[in-house]
Amino acid sequence: AHFSGALNAATMDLSSNAVIDGTALVTGGATINGSAVFNQDAADVDFRVEGNEAFAFFVHGADSSVQMGGASQQTVGTMAAGRLLLLNDNNSNPELKLFRQDTSIGNGANLGEIVAYSNDTADNDIMPVASISFAADGTFSATNNPSQILFFNTPASSETIRQVGRFDALGNFEISNTGGTIVTATAGTSNFRAGVNAGDAISTGDYNVFVG
Repeated sequence: AHFSGALNAATMDLSSNAVIDGTALVTGGATINGSAVFNQDAADVDFRVEGNEAFAFFVHGADSSVQMGGASQQTVGTMAAGRLLLLNDNNSNPELKLFRQDTSIGNGANLGEIVAYSNDTADNDIMPVASISFAADGTFSATNNPSQILFFNTPASSETIRQVGRFDALGNFEISNTGGTIVTATAGTSNFRAGVNAGDAISTGDYNVFVG
């Protein structure tokens, strides 16, 4: 089916190819039994889905950025292709939620990841270069959900990502055995502080500091 003008229908059921060159308004349900391409000619037009807010899902045609949430279009920072804006304009906070629905989570099970990739390598393969991973730090049960946060990056002269640190379920921070250390930003100065409410000096007072 090829519609060259505006389409206004209560319901629409498409089981074969359909091309709509104008505006389509469907006030009821729309069933599409195949793939769907919107704006195939890559024109500078927007795509918007409404929920209880006008901009529940919005693709900005001018820069291919994506906004989720909000009563109106917003520009935060530099929007571009591959950039996602999560917006809450109802006096609450936006959230990125990762949910593993699983009734049997064992020690070390991955609960979610944020991973950066690049293909700027000699063989041009797409490779992970850095990540933050959330994992179980023990077997989950009805009253026990120990978790850990793992940090990964890629060293120089390598294409292999490796773990460099983690926060365990107790809140301890562990640096992995990669040769890395904790360093200060300015060489030759003593601006590292350890202990509870550590001020300019920790030589006196009970700060429960243990080094070794």
